[in-house]
Amino acid sequence: RGRLPNYAFPEEGVKLTSLLSRRNESSSVEDNIFSIEYMRSASSALSEFALGQTFYANGRQVQISRLDMSSEDLTRWRFCPTCSHVENTTVTDDLEACPRCGDDMWSDVGSIHDVVELKSVLAISSEEKASIRDTDQRSQVQFDRTMVPHYEDEDISAAWISGDENVSAPFGYELINRCTFRDFNFGKRADGPVGPRIAGISRSSNPFRICKHCGTHQSSFLPADEVGEHPPSCSVIKNGETDQDEWLSESFLMRSFETEAIRVIIPVIGEVNYDEIKSFVAAVNLGMRKYFAGKVDHIRSAVVESQINGLSTVRSLFLYDAVPGGSGYLRQLADNPSAMKAVVQNAFQALDQCPCAQEDKTGCYRCVKSYRSQFGPGEPDRDLGRAMMERVLDQWDTLSRSTSALDTELSNSLIRSELEALFISSLSKLEGWSLTPQVVGDGTRGFVLSTDTGRMWAIEPQVQIKNRFKNMPTKVVDFLLTPVDVSFSKPIIIET
Repeated sequence: RGRLPNYAFPEEGVKLTSLLSRRNESSSVEDNIFSIEYMRSASSALSEFALGQTFYANGRQVQISRLDMSSEDLTRWRFCPTCSHVENTTVTDDLEACPRCGDDMWSDVGSIHDVVELKSVLAISSEEKASIRDTDQRSQVQFDRTMVPHYEDEDISAAWISGDENVSAPFGYELINRCTFRDFNFGKRADGPVGPRIAGISRSSNPFRICKHCGTHQSSFLPADEVGEHPPSCSVIKNGETDQDEWLSESFLMRSFETEAIRVIIPVIGEVNYDEIKSFVAAVNLGMRKYFAGKVDHIRSAVVESQINGLSTVRSLFLYDAVPGGSGYLRQLADNPSAMKAVVQNAFQALDQCPCAQEDKTGCYRCVKSYRSQFGPGEPDRDLGRAMMERVLDQWDTLSRSTSALDTELSNSLIRSELEALFISSLSKLEGWSLTPQVVGDGTRGFVLSTDTGRMWAIEPQVQIKNRFKNMPTKVVDFLLTPVDVSFSKPIIIET
């Protein structure tokens, strides 16, 4: 007799303790304190229970004001400014450059940030203030979050990649038996880039300001000569610590879990097109629902951009199981290429036959515009998703099992052809000229070329020229050369 696993609450929960004071009828002093506890899954709590968030339940509204923590819960992590690689500094901190992409800014002190793993929080209020009135309007704070996977080559049990030499963007996927996901909340989302540069993006948020002893949330407008808010038991109050440098921490919140995952290479190159990314993700999620004949809510997805050998930019869709350790769903797909092909075929057919095509719409809730696809940048498009599924199916006959990890197979994906490689090699061999790998343009890994005349050029590979210049077609060129001093020349486009 079989038993079905319980997927209702598969991951570890986070506790909110709401402390409410109630005024005695015989006294004007609020001294009757009682508590109410709430639990949420860690994935939900990272936003619902984040500092500064307002939580609504049982006719009350309370604001999360403190992490239930001590200074021992505060860890220091190093974040790569260019790729998605992160490491706990207490585990290893002796590398001069990022071990994933080679960025030498990895060793800069600005790449180190405090992190607290979210486990338990507190909200403190009076019962009178917490009561929801008919005139109250609910509001939710939006946060800047990113999912970061970590695994070793030995954790990969199966990998498949296409061998079609006629395509510029290859397709492939691999099964990761044991993948550690770290979900970071970088702080309250702002209107523009105001935070540190992480994973190639200047974060649209500022870190949470907390006391590292008691976890109390501190105002961003706290004057430098004030001690802020703390409970009486905090050492800041007990020991009279007035120097903010001794107790104030700018921290990220994090949850982590280990499970199985499938990494799917998104077949795009050049600068990011969020409509393409979102359409591909929505199409794959649609194909998963069709293949498994129902909801697969425990299968989640995350898009991760990484760089290989310091140059090759690869965008991947990680399908991961919310059930710790995995439920076996993803293994069914990765071990059998015909099963994964069926997912893609189901997605293509559903997009091709969706009734919204006759309604002059770019998509609907039945295809690419489900609830999941509403979040993040970009707009999913039915026709774009269908074209990307068709592109994958066109490569399927050349798909073969790889004996190495996909990153090894894709290590030369940026400089794709022999002519492109020859062009870069030739520049570096010219007498008096030098070619240095650096972050150029909008954060892309490329080169800086110094000529014998002293003039310098930034070289960017795989550039979508429509995004750079007015009245240009949608086209990805092999290289864009931009003079550092724009007064002596105009940009040059190279097609090999």
